[in-house]
Amino acid sequence: MKTKALWLGLAILGLATSAHATFRCGTSIVSAEARMGEVLQKCGPPRYKYVEEPAPVYGAVRVSIWVYGPNGGAWQYLRFIEDKLVEQRTERKPPL
Repeated sequence: MKTKALWLGLAILGLATSAHATFRCGTSIVSAEARMGEVLQKCGPPRYKYVEEPAPVYGAVRVSIWVYGPNGGAWQYLRFIEDKLVEQRTERKPPL
């Protein structure tokens, strides 16, 4: 019985982890680690765009935040490091 519960827990955890691997943007699906050009092609230009340029230090990276929405009252926040999508979150809170 414990083994069955363990497998069920692992399956649920796997589903929760993979839920953030892709997201819907209009009629398109955008996958994790997509490039900016692909997101721009599938989602169009973001409503808001924030860019933090890298400090003049070795190894510093450019971080960009793109905000889409509101869609049904929800905003999508996409975070890119250099040119690669690393995080997507949906919030009811509008950008400042």
